[in-house]
Amino acid sequence: MRMRNLLTLLLTLLIASATFAQSSKVKGRVMDTSGSIMPGVQVKLYQGNKVVGQGTTTGTGEFELPANPGDYKLEITAPDFNTFTEMVKVTPDMGAVSVTMELATFSQNVDVTETRNEISIDSDSSLQTTVLKQDFIDALPDDEDELTAYLTQIAGARGDAGGGATFVIDGFTGGRIPPKDQIQEIRISNNPFSSEFSGVGYGRTEIITKAGTGDYHGSANFDFRDNVLNARQPFLVNTDGTPAVKPQSQTRNIQSNFSGPIIRNKLSLNLNVRSFYNQNANTIRATELGPDGSAQAFSASTISPNTNRNMNARSQFAINKNNTLYVNYQNQHQQRLNQLAGGVTTLPDRAADNTVRNSEFQMRETSILTKSIVHEVRFEYRKDYSQTNPRVVGQAVNVLDSFNAGGGQNFSLADNKSVEFSNLLMYSGPKWTVKAGFQALNRMNHTSQQNNFLGTYTFSSLLCQPNNPDPCAGAFSANRPLQFTQTSGNPLLDVTQLELGSFVQTDWKVTKKLNLMMGARYEAQTNISYHKGFDPRFAFALELTKTMALRGGAGIFHQRLDETIYESMLRLNGTNQTSIVIANPYYQPGCELGATCNPLLGGNGVVLPSPPPTIRVIAPNLVTPYTENWSLSLEKTLPGGLGLTFSWDHQRGEHLYRSRDINAPLSGLIPDSTKGVVYQLEASGLSKSNNFTLGFRETMRNRFNLQVFGNYTLGFQNNDTDGWQSAPVNSYDMHSEWGRSGNDYRHRLFTGTNFRLPWAITMTTQVNWSSSNPYTITTGRDDNGDKIINDRPTDTALCQFLAGRPLQGQNCAAPTGTIIARNTGIGAGLFNIQMNVQKTIYLKHEKSSPATRAGNGGPNRVNNFAEPQGGGGGGGNFPGGGGGNFPGGGGQGGGDRGGNFPGGGQRGNGGNNNGGFNNNQSTAGPTMVIRLQSQNLLNNVQYNGYVGTMTSSFFGAANSARNPRTIEASVRFNF
Repeated sequence: MRMRNLLTLLLTLLIASATFAQSSKVKGRVMDTSGSIMPGVQVKLYQGNKVVGQGTTTGTGEFELPANPGDYKLEITAPDFNTFTEMVKVTPDMGAVSVTMELATFSQNVDVTETRNEISIDSDSSLQTTVLKQDFIDALPDDEDELTAYLTQIAGARGDAGGGATFVIDGFTGGRIPPKDQIQEIRISNNPFSSEFSGVGYGRTEIITKAGTGDYHGSANFDFRDNVLNARQPFLVNTDGTPAVKPQSQTRNIQSNFSGPIIRNKLSLNLNVRSFYNQNANTIRATELGPDGSAQAFSASTISPNTNRNMNARSQFAINKNNTLYVNYQNQHQQRLNQLAGGVTTLPDRAADNTVRNSEFQMRETSILTKSIVHEVRFEYRKDYSQTNPRVVGQAVNVLDSFNAGGGQNFSLADNKSVEFSNLLMYSGPKWTVKAGFQALNRMNHTSQQNNFLGTYTFSSLLCQPNNPDPCAGAFSANRPLQFTQTSGNPLLDVTQLELGSFVQTDWKVTKKLNLMMGARYEAQTNISYHKGFDPRFAFALELTKTMALRGGAGIFHQRLDETIYESMLRLNGTNQTSIVIANPYYQPGCELGATCNPLLGGNGVVLPSPPPTIRVIAPNLVTPYTENWSLSLEKTLPGGLGLTFSWDHQRGEHLYRSRDINAPLSGLIPDSTKGVVYQLEASGLSKSNNFTLGFRETMRNRFNLQVFGNYTLGFQNNDTDGWQSAPVNSYDMHSEWGRSGNDYRHRLFTGTNFRLPWAITMTTQVNWSSSNPYTITTGRDDNGDKIINDRPTDTALCQFLAGRPLQGQNCAAPTGTIIARNTGIGAGLFNIQMNVQKTIYLKHEKSSPATRAGNGGPNRVNNFAEPQGGGGGGGNFPGGGGGNFPGGGGQGGGDRGGNFPGGGQRGNGGNNNGGFNNNQSTAGPTMVIRLQSQNLLNNVQYNGYVGTMTSSFFGAANSARNPRTIEASVRFNF
């Protein structure tokens, strides 16, 4: 509360009652290839063939031209320098452009100022912001799920500071990631304390799509993956332990994209059509009961075909000179067959088929009200349909971390709709830029679920445990289940939820060396009576020297009561559905398939009465969780294209959700004998994390144009809940739950390189390494009789169980007899290298015609600066592209490091005599790109899923592994 009051006071003192934000303008800085700024350079902005704005750079090399939102051509000229041209997409909150001018001859007559590596203190210009430009986007995976996982990996590289990855596409939060052919720029961790968004921005990934203006462009590509090219799963073995034969599997993806003007300078279209077919191989690793009654390992591979067809169309319509309309429509149909849920111990009988259909319509209208005020309205309608049908119907049998068999029982159907509306008003002044707006989202969910309607038998172990007081209690070999659970009631449920949010944010340039960002956000929603979600936020940037800046920020970030949580509470409220838990039920082998067992049958043949129902309830006066975030970073640019950042991120979570059994036995007595387990959703959880991150990047301007980026994070994360379904071992003592978070990776390293080779070959690599993550050790039994199987052993009992056998993370030197904490087991780390190699073949060798300006008649007898050779810019920890005849970088024209400007790094103006390589061809005309991409290049065995159940034969070891090396080949045609 003290932090909230402090931030509120700061806002009261520093924010005027402004309700506007930023207007549209093209701004940036011009430098030469050495990084020196260039004053007095002429800048022009074209729309079609018409000049709509022009000016010259200031003494610090900066320029600023007002422009309505839309697509323009930026042209910058200077004597003895090659003319710079680039298509830019102007938006109301467009960042600055950084331009590198290339010398056309060896003489230089333009005065430059020796102020190299100058740093910016704008709110969205932090060196910590990661900006992916076209060259890196081209190297990203084509598959939507793989692309999402890759971007999530980058967004989570700073540990728990981001609180999870979120995606914002053209201002709309959530939704599906567009095809990479439609992506113009990706920005990660931009302006993390912005009040425009609900969550903290360290994990926020903003995607800006391309417009269809300019010339006509198109592409068609085919991706292919086969099991012959891939390595074998390490756990895929025969019963004798020898390696098993890899199953036949393939991936065949076809994609086509077209963009261009329908009515030039008026109406444009960007159309993408995809058809993906993937045969995903899954490895089952279980332990079954052999014919002789002993434990027998079982390993098999299953194929899950996945067909995904998608159409996406984006259009831009210039209503008039002040109004622009953007429209996006997406339709997807996906069919996933033979899907296994429940982990690697799930047997094939539990497979299910899933069908997904969704459609999305978005409309955004931007109006220029005055030269300083811009108004934007957004509307989205989304429909998601999903249906899951099990292949085998019957009761289920689960032996903890040994095998899951029986019927699937996961009948479900969801037909959900949502409507979103947002309204923004933006104002820009000489020293103040202010943005304000509100958002409304209405969710309408219609679902049907019959999960566990036939019931599930749960066994604690496969064989009898000799060290237990009752050795065969809960053993599958003895036909003695630990529990039987079953749900019944009405499967249909309709839930609606309205979510509202409003915000105001301002940037104040106090001086040339100090910039303040102040904002506040308020959120409210239905389905909860708590309406105090006021979030003040503050950030600053202070220039210490021309090449060093200090940044910091603080803010409160409320979370919502998710509609799926509320839906689950309503579904099992005792009226719509109820559940029963029967301890030590009757069971006979095989009766689960016909559901002929009566779990209430007693030993003397008498049917016992049904136990009281298990229900879920919401705690009175439930509040929404929130986090307090603090951040401080030092940013430094050095000669030679090196940029360094060192940051500290602190996050404290308050009122986090958990489910607690308020009817758990107390001193051996159940408080209300007419009820079973009563899971109460309450906001009593806490969390705390500290992350220290060192980021770096460097561009080596040589013939290879080598660009390196990365960051290392030292993190510490603790909490006492793993989510809203997390239940404590002792429902009356929450302190015993405090321990390491399940995502507490002590060390994380993410780095990548991009460089070019002769013969129009480019190579991109990414390396991801993290230290081990923890796992929780449990007894596999219900020791305290609360009918929840999550009990942890005492350190004494664990050490006796280990009997001298070492287990990483456990110290048996002096046990104290207390229950061990959560996540004391130590699992395996992660080390993965991804490599992308692509070769560009020019199908039509077009020589550029001689021109009067400098740069023609070079060593290759062609115009070495002919368009389009400008390289994509870089940003954050990612380098940009380059020019020349090499995709991803060309000579000194290659994209420099970014982050000093919101738009990314310095943008190349073209190759410099092919960067030293004699590739006698130009980039004009159609091209063919051949690409090879490898995941887990070194085929390093990446163990995963450590088992913490003491009654499992896999206890203390990994039971699964991430994918082995996979190789994908693709060919792409561009025109």
